[in-house]
Amino acid sequence: MNALQRSSTIPSVHSWWSDSNWPGATMNLQAATKPLMRYLYFRQAKSIIRGCSGIPLAASSDVMPAFKGYLGSKYVSEATKLEVLRELARRGEDANDAHTIIKALAADEGMLVASMLLLTTPNMLRTWTCEVIARVAAHESPSARSLWAEIQPCGLLVELLREPNLDSGLKQAALSALAALTSSVDDDELQICYDAAEDLIDLVQLLTPEAQGSVCAILANLVVKDEFSAGLEKMEKNGGFTKVGCHCFIRRIPGMEQDELKIGWSRC
Repeated sequence: MNALQRSSTIPSVHSWWSDSNWPGATMNLQAATKPLMRYLYFRQAKSIIRGCSGIPLAASSDVMPAFKGYLGSKYVSEATKLEVLRELARRGEDANDAHTIIKALAADEGMLVASMLLLTTPNMLRTWTCEVIARVAAHESPSARSLWAEIQPCGLLVELLREPNLDSGLKQAALSALAALTSSVDDDELQICYDAAEDLIDLVQLLTPEAQGSVCAILANLVVKDEFSAGLEKMEKNGGFTKVGCHCFIRRIPGMEQDELKIGWSRC
């Protein structure tokens, strides 16, 4: 035998095993572990919520980033995201926690809010996102106004409301959020609501009295602004407001130097 020729060896398990020897069907470990991951995330989120109970959100630098991480992850279940949104909505009733929430949401210029409202499929998640916005927006402050400008929520909510075949419960939640925002945002955001006023009126004619009341509240918050009052007065004369079961009285007070407005609002 040629000295350079390798002698044959006895086959072994190690030499036999190679890519050329297909082992047959195997388990997709990633797919198998997803339910476990979701369950663990759910337990972890519940643990964080319990652990920070009674403690201001601002007291920990980890809680809001964790909550945002759960909401933005595609590997976290709908149940976990709902738990987080419900906790944020509950926290939003407190002025200090509300400021912490809006500050965290503005940190990414509203990208998370946009994805939750426009890219998330389950209506329940979108509804609770609107609920968080409504409760946080109920607290007016100059600092909150500048933070809302970063998020630009009015445009997102109007875009959401213009989606075809939108669930009526989600429409109502979005309108409630808009109504709360119109007393808390700057003029640029209000301009979006004003531009969409007629669409909003047409939208809610067949909805619940609560949804119609939200549109009335939006119009009431807009009409006190000089730049919108004339246009809304014209809309009122054309009968637009009566479509949603409310009407606005805009009267000029004689003798006032700047033709000051006297505004009243009532539901029919």
